[in-house]
Amino acid sequence: AAMATKFERKPMTLATVTQGLGMAFIWGMWHVAILKLLTAGKLQAKWCSFLPFLTFITILGRKDPSKHSALGRFVVRNFWDPPLVLCGRIWHSLGLRFLDDGNGQFLTIIPDQLAMASMPFPSDVTSPVWQEAGITAVVNMTIEFPGPEEAYRRAGVEHLVLPTLDTSEP
Repeated sequence: AAMATKFERKPMTLATVTQGLGMAFIWGMWHVAILKLLTAGKLQAKWCSFLPFLTFITILGRKDPSKHSALGRFVVRNFWDPPLVLCGRIWHSLGLRFLDDGNGQFLTIIPDQLAMASMPFPSDVTSPVWQEAGITAVVNMTIEFPGPEEAYRRAGVEHLVLPTLDTSEP
């Protein structure tokens, strides 16, 4: 019988809490900015605070969780993904990881055949962690983040893109 590996998450730190609060702030401000833009500034900011909840309801309240309605696709592409990608880029510029494995790493190794990551950046492709994992091919299942395509080419990493809308099945 295969031995199960228990995943132990590190205790929450001030940095983790700060990242979460920063993400919530950026996500909230994104929603306010988009609504102000869409309503030509006529909607009061206090009413914009409902949009994050409507975003969650639209995504989580689907009858068929494997796909989105036209409204759901619009919400994911305009209100869900952009602030998450923005947070990823901001955190990366600060030397931090957003959407890590719970232990601060962007790459989770599933021995011996597979590695899983979220939002790899060009510097990740040449990182010691990436090199030790021996990654030679990447399957990108995101529609919102193309990945470091030029870095993949330079490193000789094959790159297959299967664009899949966030929170839905391929």
